[in-house]
Amino acid sequence: MENSVKYLSILRVQHVNTNGAISFDETLSTFTPSAFPLSGNKKIVSPYWCDIDTRKGGVVWYYETNDRDVLFKATDDIQKTFPEQKNFRAAWVFVATWDNVAFYKASSIGQRKRNTFQCILITNGRHSFAIFLYNKIQWTTGQASGGNTDTGLGGTPAQVGFDAGDGHNYMAIRESRTPAVLQVTHLSNVRIPGKFVYRTDTETVKDGGCTTHTGGRLAIFPRYVTMFGGTVLSIGGPCVETNDKISIMFRNKPDVIMCTIFSFNAVRCITPMMYETGDVNVTLTVLHRHNTSVFTGLCTFVNPASVKPNLYRIKPDQWKIGENVTLKWGKLPFEADTIAIELLTLTKVNNSLQLHRDTYVARKLPLLKTHVFRLLSSSGQAAVLRIHPEPEDLNQDTSLLASGWSDVFVMLPPDGKFFYSACYDWDDREKKHHSLEDNKIDTCSMYYAAG
Repeated sequence: MENSVKYLSILRVQHVNTNGAISFDETLSTFTPSAFPLSGNKKIVSPYWCDIDTRKGGVVWYYETNDRDVLFKATDDIQKTFPEQKNFRAAWVFVATWDNVAFYKASSIGQRKRNTFQCILITNGRHSFAIFLYNKIQWTTGQASGGNTDTGLGGTPAQVGFDAGDGHNYMAIRESRTPAVLQVTHLSNVRIPGKFVYRTDTETVKDGGCTTHTGGRLAIFPRYVTMFGGTVLSIGGPCVETNDKISIMFRNKPDVIMCTIFSFNAVRCITPMMYETGDVNVTLTVLHRHNTSVFTGLCTFVNPASVKPNLYRIKPDQWKIGENVTLKWGKLPFEADTIAIELLTLTKVNNSLQLHRDTYVARKLPLLKTHVFRLLSSSGQAAVLRIHPEPEDLNQDTSLLASGWSDVFVMLPPDGKFFYSACYDWDDREKKHHSLEDNKIDTCSMYYAAG
């Protein structure tokens, strides 16, 4: 919903209305839901806009919070629903609950019919989301909206959706203002009955949940990954179930890589080493019982120099063979009790650089923040350090483990003679190519050059 970041993080919620809607500029006094878009530039979020009367029973309560546990739960919800929001961290949550509420002019029989539902607004100050939860829905319409006083049905039923107030950006579920809205506890856009999740800071409200069935491509995050591999991709699109087998393939790589299920619409896959840069076609295969579905997407492999390293070499100018050196790291792209650190060297094979494991500089290391080790000589002159979880099997192929990387660096000899000799050799070769002398340069005009 356009400008909804401003609604949620700057203006915040201004009005929680008894009639099942949250408004931002003014109260919403109308109890009979009108079709979106509304007139008068009204900005509202309506989990269940209907004719509620708390004098007949029930209560409406709400609060905003930045409680750590609540933020953690909200973050987890958003990350599992929107795979591209892998780095999202909730900073503010607003919760409004219509608890066991009755409808307007309910008779003594009608007062037994109650609704309980909730709206949760979540933002990190940049991206914003809304969650609608429905615990119990037993009526759709109050008497003023044409509903029956005994059943709370008929007339103009409740509406579920959003209106940005600009006449263009709005959304309502198709059951809105129809008798079918009574079944909202059995409906969902995230395969959990009674739960709807939306992203509201985009130009149009975006559904959570599975998207590939509408013809869209895979949502892959991050889009740009290092060609060294070991990046954890969060991939959304197809709906998956616990026992499904998920695999991924990258262009020009015959290897089939198995993925893990993160949520009903998100899987996690590890990128392989790719000795090329640029856009790479990705093929995701879902084996569900005996049925196979194939989905495609795009991932861009980039030069490692374009990616922020996870490992930092302290005082890199002092990293010389034979010296004790210090390696430091912050947040790593994996969780582990113990880690391993490899030294890999770059060698040229068929005119392309390839990585080869040279040695381990640490095994079964506790997950501390720094490590000091002696830099030993290697088989190559350029090297890179890789950190990953300690494998259970010491002989396990570690190339498809989630990994963090250092920058690429030159293995400096202790006395620097390698560099001196390289410079002298370059100078000797340069002297064999005579430069033009000034008096031998004959200029000419563009006219003669073109002629």
